[in-house]
Amino acid sequence: MKKIILISVSFFLLSNLYGKDDCFILIDVSGNPTKVSSDNRIADNIRKQAINILGSLLRRSIDSTKYPAWNFKNPGGILLKSLNQTGGSILNSKDMLGIIPYGERDTYKSFRLFNSNDVNVKISNAIKFAHKLEYNDQLTFGQLARAKAADIALETDVKTYYFIEIKGFPDDTDSRMSDQEKKLLDQYNRRVISKPIGVIAHQFSPLRILIKKINIKKTEDVTNHNFRMLSPDGTKNEPENISAGNDVQVSWAVVAAPDTTKYTVTANDVHSDEKIVQSCEDCKKLSLALEPGLYSIHLKATGLPECRNNNTYVKVKSNGGGGFFIFLLILGIIVGGIVYLIKYDPFGLWQENKESNNNTNEIDINV
Repeated sequence: MKKIILISVSFFLLSNLYGKDDCFILIDVSGNPTKVSSDNRIADNIRKQAINILGSLLRRSIDSTKYPAWNFKNPGGILLKSLNQTGGSILNSKDMLGIIPYGERDTYKSFRLFNSNDVNVKISNAIKFAHKLEYNDQLTFGQLARAKAADIALETDVKTYYFIEIKGFPDDTDSRMSDQEKKLLDQYNRRVISKPIGVIAHQFSPLRILIKKINIKKTEDVTNHNFRMLSPDGTKNEPENISAGNDVQVSWAVVAAPDTTKYTVTANDVHSDEKIVQSCEDCKKLSLALEPGLYSIHLKATGLPECRNNNTYVKVKSNGGGGFFIFLLILGIIVGGIVYLIKYDPFGLWQENKESNNNTNEIDINV
């Protein structure tokens, strides 16, 4: 009897530790572009079908015969179980279910989390919310929504989750992101590992449903000792000295980085808020033209962890001191020459003037 109780308790603990299957659903709510052909437009009824398939996927009960215009590609995991109609749900009462719509830059912020101890109620509420979404956005910023899902997972101590995305159009890009958005994307690129489970694609439109399993890396697993700055290598107390007019050469070494990796170097003036930022793609060095001053040099790369030896220091020295010394030297020579002429009169200028004055005085007396 004690063994049975012990086994039951152990099973309960293990199911709570490893049985969580939280799920984030991303839905593209960008509307049809005005200039696309009819083959690339997404009709309202197709979007509704995608939401219905989503509901069946969450309940592990997809009847593929009801969706002849959809292709179920490379099914595995929960998608395969759903096509086999095993029933039940991919969620349990403890799991979190979230829907994050995306389109315009800030649309992802209107996400909803559904919490209920009744799994059926949780799924029903989520599907109702999805059906009420409107598709009017003119841009498609999916990256921010994917990063937000990972951010919510990190904040709620979720280590793994299902990722389901109903995607319509290609992502838009914009370099003018806020610091918070950049941090969100950087965190996503550094800490998310995704494993594809399957794709459900509509045959006559760009709409498709992507299904993945996401794992969040632990903080200690993020550090990459293969990304380091080579130069400059000065410290704040002993910065590397560069003469004004010469560029500061920033170089680095990295192992196994993708060819599309973007590197950004930032030079921060220690004594002001001014900064110089330059970027390059698939490169190993950059040159910075800096005004005289003390700078901290920071290097980062998209998709890579923090650089090992960031915040090196360089001091750009002014060349103005030499010119000023020459000016003082010339001024001293001129002044010294004038003093010498006055004192010694080597050309007899002052003597001639003296004799001329004496002659004038004599004429005045005789008169």
